[in-house]
Amino acid sequence: FNQYRFGHESIDDQGITGARLGERFDAIIIPDRSLPSSTGQAIASASRDSPDLPAGWQRESLRNFVEEGGTLITFNRASLLAVDWLGLPVRDLRKSRHSPLPGPHRAILRLSIGRNDDPLALGVGRESAAWFEDGPAFEVVDPQRARVVAFFARSGALVLDGAIPAPLPLRGRGALVEVKYGRGRVIMFAFRAQENGSSHATKPVQLNARQTSGRATP
Repeated sequence: FNQYRFGHESIDDQGITGARLGERFDAIIIPDRSLPSSTGQAIASASRDSPDLPAGWQRESLRNFVEEGGTLITFNRASLLAVDWLGLPVRDLRKSRHSPLPGPHRAILRLSIGRNDDPLALGVGRESAAWFEDGPAFEVVDPQRARVVAFFARSGALVLDGAIPAPLPLRGRGALVEVKYGRGRVIMFAFRAQENGSSHATKPVQLNARQTSGRATP
């Protein structure tokens, strides 16, 4: 965000429940299983010190933020936290496996973009790549509220670098999902979009999420 000069402001856990978040921020980002500690005019980033679910009062503040028109953006396993405490109509097919394969599973995977004219996919093209690190595989339960923006490759090569066991239910599953929630929305990445040195291909999607996160009209 500094590189592209996007305004952002850091806050600690207590700041989540200070003044109404919607009066200060357009979007909040929670990276991989972390609590928000850094937000901005239209963007928020976070520390990686707290891998647990936010406390109840923090969750309530974030829930109100989205319901009132804010955008919550989650990376990798933080997306599963959003599904759980917001009750989103999305499920993780990896989580539902009866016998999960031992990890860790890390690789650069090929993505298929649903629509070139999608506001979240502008500048990406029909294909992209992402750094996968034990993230989810999304399935939309309610298409009226949720939609898949990008899929893990539906055909052709899935793994571009690294190794992923063949039984992992990734092919054709949701890699980037947008969910309507109240007047706001939740944008969930199934991969580590902020991974250093591996995020150039998905950088446009991150920037698009920020650029489209203006406050909703009541």
